[in-house]
Amino acid sequence: MPSGAGTANPVNEEFVLDAHTLIWYMEGNPRLGSNARQALDDQSNVFYLPIIALAEACWMIEHRKSSIPTVSVFWRDWTPMRDSP
Repeated sequence: MPSGAGTANPVNEEFVLDAHTLIWYMEGNPRLGSNARQALDDQSNVFYLPIIALAEACWMIEHRKSSIPTVSVFWRDWTPMRDSP
């Protein structure tokens, strides 16, 4: 029997996030589609955030292209998301 056969995989899917997806999710912005929101809400999914997307999200916040008031608020609110199982 192959390794891992017959065992449940706790990971549903893997996703790469971009800056807009991250910002819109954190803002609760309706521009984020329902499928994307459901995927982000599912804690069994795995998300990858390229450093350039994180830098772009910070730039968007610093230049007031987002309703998130400051990068420090963004970082504070995002930290529980990245620490979840």
